Amino acid sequence: MKVTAIADNTFREGVRQPVYLLVLVLVAALLVTHFFLPYFTLGQDILMFKDVCLAYILMGLLVTALLLASKVVDEEIENKTTLTLMSKPVRRWELILGKFVGVMYAVTLMLAILAALMVLLTYLRAPEDISTHMDPFDEEQISRVAGARKLHVLSLLPAFVLIWLQIAVMASISVAISTRVGMVLNMVIGVALFVVFHLTPFVAERGGRAARAMTVLLANLESLNLNGLLIYKNLHFGPGPLGHGEVAYAEVWRLVGLAGGYAGAYVAAALLIAMALFRTRELG
Repeated sequence: MKVTAIADNTFREGVRQPVYLLVLVLVAALLVTHFFLPYFTLGQDILMFKDVCLAYILMGLLVTALLLASKVVDEEIENKTTLTLMSKPVRRWELILGKFVGVMYAVTLMLAILAALMVLLTYLRAPEDISTHMDPFDEEQISRVAGARKLHVLSLLPAFVLIWLQIAVMASISVAISTRVGMVLNMVIGVALFVVFHLTPFVAERGGRAARAMTVLLANLESLNLNGLLIYKNLHFGPGPLGHGEVAYAEVWRLVGLAGGYAGAYVAAALLIAMALFRTRELG
C-alpha cells in the first residue's frame, strides 16, 4: 500500500514535468513527419519507417526515464523531503521500489500514447506498395492490403514490449545511481551505460579475456532487440511450414518471454543494489 502511494505520487510528479510533455510532443511530431517522408526504397518504405520510428520511441523513452529516475531520490534528499517520509512508517526499500514503479508508470503511459500513434500511422502506410494502383472492387487486392496491414501492425507489438523492457533496465539502474549522485552525472552515466550495454555482444566476441569477463556483469540490451526479425522478416501465423524469409509469430513471443525473464532478473538485481546503497545514505 505504501509502495503504491509512493508510486502514484512519483507518477503524478513525473507527468507534470515540462520535459515529459516536451519529449512526448517531439517524438509524436517526428513520427508524423516521417509518415509523409519518402525513403526511395522501391516498395520497402514501410520497413524503414518502422525501423526509424521505433528508434525515435526508444530514444524518447530513454531520455524521459533517465530524467525522471535520476531525480527521484537525490532531489528529495536535497530538498529534505525524504526526512519527512522517513519520519512516517515507510521503509527505505519501499521508497526505492515505489519510486521505480512510479517512473515506470509514467514511461508506460508515454509508450502507450506513442505506440497507439505509430500503430495508426503504420496501418495507414503499410499497403502503399499495393494500394497505389489498387482496384477498389478487386477482392484479391483488398485482401492483400488487409493482410499487409495485419502483418506490419502485429510486428510492432513485440517491439513495443522489448522497448519497455530496455527502459525498465535503464530506469532501475538510474534509480540505483540516484542514491549516490546528482541528476547531471546520473544522466551522463545512464547514456554511457546504454551505449555500452548495446555493445556487450561485440565486446564479448571481439574483446580480450578481461573484457569478456566484464560482460558477465553488463546488461546485454541487444538481447532485448528483435527488430531484425520483426521488421525485415515476414511473420508466419498458424502451424504451417515456414516460407523463405519467414519467422513464426509464436517463436517471436517465445523470445520476448525469455527477454522478459532476463530483463526482470537484471531489474531485480539493480533495485537490490539501490536499496543497499540507499540504506547507508545520510538523509540529513
